[in-house]
Amino acid sequence: LGQNYLVDKNVLLKIEEIADLKPSDLVIEVGTGFGFLTSFLAGRVKNVITIEKDKTVYDLVEQKFQELQNVKFICKDALDINFVDIVGDNKFKFISNLPYSVASKIILSLIECSNSFTSLVVMLQKEVGQRICSNPNSKQYGAFSVIIQSYFDVKIAHTVSPNSFWPKPDVDSVIIKMVPRKEKIVSDRDRSVFNEVVKKAFQTRRKKMINNLKSLKDPNVLIKIFEKLDLNTNTRAEQLGLNDYVALTKELINS
Repeated sequence: LGQNYLVDKNVLLKIEEIADLKPSDLVIEVGTGFGFLTSFLAGRVKNVITIEKDKTVYDLVEQKFQELQNVKFICKDALDINFVDIVGDNKFKFISNLPYSVASKIILSLIECSNSFTSLVVMLQKEVGQRICSNPNSKQYGAFSVIIQSYFDVKIAHTVSPNSFWPKPDVDSVIIKMVPRKEKIVSDRDRSVFNEVVKKAFQTRRKKMINNLKSLKDPNVLIKIFEKLDLNTNTRAEQLGLNDYVALTKELINS
């Protein structure tokens, strides 16, 4: 969805419903585009901060919507922005129609400020949404799924037809909702090991997971850990759920 702009008001109403917008909300949007979503949000919440990296588009849309007193326009690459620096101590909702090329990177960058936002509602290519929200034993399930789900409760909230965009893309899109977990499922102390375990586990999908983890621990120790957790030593990475990876990480740290 690099240059595919949302033009369907019904989708805007669906976003409003999914995000549970309130008049007191502060919203950050990445990818102002022609301002279709921006102006809609401005009419429903207290403040909108919208970020557009294309200077030509930014100049056009800032001039077009200069009468919107509750919108702050920023011309910058969102990947170079620390969102906490923009909002300070305020909580915000993140609502965007994200381009496929940067969607994953932007979502990962938001992990750093997950204490500052209450929810994330984004529209992106269906394939990316499925990767984020997928369950074990599915083709889309991978390290990205596990790591994102360890920070957020995630769900695909709505499927969006190509007809809702101009120009019309070749793929379906989805609106996903992500809410930071109230209780940390992975402690700060264990986080770096957890991420490494998950990435190593999925490094070669066709391999037995225990073979992918050999660089982290002696194979004999790994076998004992798998037996203790009642995991088959022939298990592959996509067969384990989030809680399995949390338990495995703790055992690897303590062994």
